[in-house]
Amino acid sequence: MVHINVLFTAVSGWPTHATVGALRQSKNAEYTIVGVDCNPNVGSLNYVDYLYKVPRCDDVSYIDKLMEICKKHDIDIIVPLISEDIGPLWANRVLFEDEGIKILLSDKDSKLMIANDKLRLEQFLNDNGIHVMPRTVPYNEETLDADLESFGYPEKPIAVKLKDGCGAVGFKVLDEDKAHNVDRLPSRELRANPYINKEQLMKLPTKERYVLSEYLPGRECGALCLVDHGRVVYCLVHENYDMQYATTTDAELVRNEKVEEIVKKVCALLKLDGNIGFDFKRDAEGNVRLLECNPRISATVSLAVKAGVNVVEMGIFHKLGLPIDENIEPLYGMRLQRVYGTLYTYKGKPYGKE
Repeated sequence: MVHINVLFTAVSGWPTHATVGALRQSKNAEYTIVGVDCNPNVGSLNYVDYLYKVPRCDDVSYIDKLMEICKKHDIDIIVPLISEDIGPLWANRVLFEDEGIKILLSDKDSKLMIANDKLRLEQFLNDNGIHVMPRTVPYNEETLDADLESFGYPEKPIAVKLKDGCGAVGFKVLDEDKAHNVDRLPSRELRANPYINKEQLMKLPTKERYVLSEYLPGRECGALCLVDHGRVVYCLVHENYDMQYATTTDAELVRNEKVEEIVKKVCALLKLDGNIGFDFKRDAEGNVRLLECNPRISATVSLAVKAGVNVVEMGIFHKLGLPIDENIEPLYGMRLQRVYGTLYTYKGKPYGKE
């Protein structure tokens, strides 16, 4: 049986346990799993073999530290779990390739950095006749009033988000009425309140990273994909019935031909490869609109694994040139429901690890 040494970035995030668990369930390979995080939680040692603290991905020493860890553990492949890691890993991919280390990202002939930027992606798709994303404009203080008016503000709310963020980090909804009424919310809802007014919008940090977008009121859905140089091998769509703090907590695997059609067009046009995630939301008329592409493993990937399609392992096998089964029929109707779980540690070590 083949043995593979894998390094996961951002490994102490909430959904990571199930993602790593997809490899622990494998009957096709044995894995040594190394995890890194800029803020590591020792509880992560319940599901990884080794855990290291690394600088933030925008730190100049980040790549050097990753390389040091990779060489120490003879890493075969790096698997980024957050979008912020994509830029620095993509920019330094040749350094790792020269050491025989693969990175689970699309190849050099892809348009990966367009896929990872909401504003550039919308413009690129529109230029190619694929009008599936909500209208989006960059934050610009000089044109702010005109931009807000063009979205129908203040009668209509506006989505405010980071053009290159993930996990709804920085996501806000510009809505004067709801922003002024947040003090009436229960304390639990108040902590997760996304509503802001115009004055608060203008005080956001790093405003140059923000975009304004048409607000979509409908339910979200997503797609967990395995792609072979633009050709979609698997597209597993899930309806999101509930979300907490930007994490899907209740979802069901379903067939959705419209989502599958959009995914195939986008992946082919961008020449994407490997594990790719897509987020969609419905507009007021119920039409599915593409919110973003996440050209990496998505947090909800455990749903696909439980339904019989281990796209985590398949992505690794694909990148390493190992064969995969392209003819698995997933268990549609499989449902994911996340409840609070607990990891234990004692004196800095995992306790009760199975």
